[in-house]
Amino acid sequence: DYHPDGPSCAAAALALRPRHSEAMVDAYKEDPGNPRYAFRHLLFSVTDPSQRVKPVAASDIMWAEAMGKLECMDSADRERLWPQLVQGFKDLSCRLKLQDEVLVSDTERLSMTHSNVKKLQRHFQADTYPWIQRLKHQELVIERRLLRIMRIVEALENRGFRVPLMKEEADLYERLVAIIKQIKGTGGDLSKRAYNLLSTSRVLASAGCASGPIYIPSSTKVDKQNVTELLEALQQ
Repeated sequence: DYHPDGPSCAAAALALRPRHSEAMVDAYKEDPGNPRYAFRHLLFSVTDPSQRVKPVAASDIMWAEAMGKLECMDSADRERLWPQLVQGFKDLSCRLKLQDEVLVSDTERLSMTHSNVKKLQRHFQADTYPWIQRLKHQELVIERRLLRIMRIVEALENRGFRVPLMKEEADLYERLVAIIKQIKGTGGDLSKRAYNLLSTSRVLASAGCASGPIYIPSSTKVDKQNVTELLEALQQ
């Protein structure tokens, strides 16, 4: 063939033709060990977690690109999809068949979920919602009863009636009783001793405490420790 650039260029063009033809043949040659096979792609498919491995025939560049695309997907897609190597029309046909099966399964599951949601809605409207309303009504009735009881208790306490003493109140009551008993002693009750003490104080006041020791009857003597304990109990 004539070449405008001269005989040398024509010879070079003729030499490239066999190489080009050979590359085209290799591109269509379906062989796992053929690196020039053109119909080799990584496509994302629904894959079981136990089968998520890197295909042997996939190059590092192809795999890195596929994993980069996978990382950019949503979390729901990343949980189900995985790059799978597809070589030739046979693998592509099998992949389409598997995808159709997954699509049918997902459609059935979605339809079942939709049906269950409708059942739950009907159950909520027929049973759950009326039950909640009844509970709210019961709660309102109980609150009214509790408020009425609290008012009755408050009225009784104002009239002198009290609920049983708490542990702290009972302990304090016992301490007060013990102190009163100590104050009374064996010489009579508290009122009598207080009267005797008052009489003695009047005698001292009239005498002016001018001379000599003053005799104070034992019935009017008050233990300082008892008085201290009484004050502490009253402060509590």
